Amino acid sequence: MWNKSRPESSIMDKESASKFLNVSEKQQFNYDLVSTAESGWDFSTRWMRDPPDFTTLATTYVIPVDLNAFLLGMELNIAFFAKVTRGNSKAEQFLEISDVRKKEMNSIFWNANTKLDYWLSNSTSDFFQVLIVSLVLIGDSSLGSTTPEAKCICVFASNFVPLWIKLFASDTSLVGSVVESLKTSGLIRAAGIATSLTDSGQQWDFPNGWAPLQHMLVEGLVKTGLKEARSLAEEISIKWITTNYIVYKKTGVMHEKFDVEHCGEFGGGGEYVPQVDVCRYSRITLVMEWIGMHALMIYILAACNILPIILQGFYKKWKRGEKRAKGPVLGGATTPEEGGSSRNGA
Repeated sequence: MWNKSRPESSIMDKESASKFLNVSEKQQFNYDLVSTAESGWDFSTRWMRDPPDFTTLATTYVIPVDLNAFLLGMELNIAFFAKVTRGNSKAEQFLEISDVRKKEMNSIFWNANTKLDYWLSNSTSDFFQVLIVSLVLIGDSSLGSTTPEAKCICVFASNFVPLWIKLFASDTSLVGSVVESLKTSGLIRAAGIATSLTDSGQQWDFPNGWAPLQHMLVEGLVKTGLKEARSLAEEISIKWITTNYIVYKKTGVMHEKFDVEHCGEFGGGGEYVPQVDVCRYSRITLVMEWIGMHALMIYILAACNILPIILQGFYKKWKRGEKRAKGPVLGGATTPEEGGSSRNGA
């Protein structure tokens, strides 16, 4: 278990952990911090007990719905390829595993019209549901007296990632309500799907949109086969491609994230400023690119001692050229001494 600060962000992590007086609390915070970084959603209010307080990260207490969807998809793929290669017993094994996972996902994550992350209590082993609900559910008496605003800010695009898995997308009894839930969630903005509805300053929150989430949700909507879902997928695709194109024309580079609230603007926030290939770095980039493209050839030349021979040949040729440049000049005038002795001898 890694319970230290990240080597690449040690100063920032130690500063964040300085809030905790207890050593074990600092270690737990570091553990949650690196777990968040490994999740790919670094950082987001999705992992915070008390958003947007960064020090309340509790990622190791979250059971992510999207991670389980990815694992389900992997299990189904293994079963498929095992069957293709005639590994029937292995295929059956992974089909059973995937079936159990799907049932558990429906039992733990499902809440009427969407699938939600679940949180583990840090005091008991019981589940309690994080306040991530679709706008469709707001006003339901089972949600208590919480205001719509308090509910809305907890919506995440990851809730709808299970649509990407064909097993869920083909469930006709559910996909209709899920599509409607997405439409009314508030996540679909002017330039694509927002990661969340909370503007926390973190890069995996509003107003940023990320390509993988657009891809998974658009493809998931298409997989449902519903006309309404395909129309929504087309709408999201056009918005996303349009903003990508406009930003590229304006800046000359493709960005990792975009501001989906404003078409033609790239995203921001988080711990770092995204790096782009600017003029002063282009030569280094081109050299590294060339080395990467010809790595196998370079390796073979070096392994067979051909590269040192070639370099040695260039060196010797260069030295010979240098010596010629420093050699005596042909046709030069004779010295006075040589001229005098010649005349005397004549």
